[in-house]
Amino acid sequence: MFWDARLQTGDHPGRCGCCDHLGDHRKTTLGYKLKAVGFNRNGALYGGINSDASVLTALSISGALAGLGGAVQILGMAGRLSQFAGQEGYGFQGITVALIGSSNPIGCIFAGLFYGAMKYGGSKLSIVKRLQRW
Repeated sequence: MFWDARLQTGDHPGRCGCCDHLGDHRKTTLGYKLKAVGFNRNGALYGGINSDASVLTALSISGALAGLGGAVQILGMAGRLSQFAGQEGYGFQGITVALIGSSNPIGCIFAGLFYGAMKYGGSKLSIVKRLQRW
C-alpha cells in the first residue's frame, strides 16, 4: 500500500525537524523560555526572561522552518519549480492540520497523514461511486 507512494525529499527532514523540535522544546532552557513567554509574557518577564528576545527567537525559528518547508514544497518531487505550485492554498490546509493535531509536533504528523488520506481518498471515492452507478 505505502510502497508505491512517491514521497517528496522533504518528508525525511520534516520528520527529523519534528522530533528535534519536540526534544528541544521539552529539554532545553531555550524551550523553557519560549514556553514561559508563550504561556504568560508578563509572568516570564517577572521571572527574569527577556520576553522580546524570546519572541524574536520564536519568530526566527518558525520563519526558517516555514521557508524550508515552502522551498521543498515548491520544488516538489521533480526537483524543479512547477508553474502553479505556489497557488494551491497550503496555508489554510496547514492551519487545519495544526488544529487537528492540537499543535503537537507528533500529533501534526498523524493529523497530516489523516488529512492527506481524506483529501486524496475523497476524490478517489467519488470516482468509484460514479463508476458503480453505470
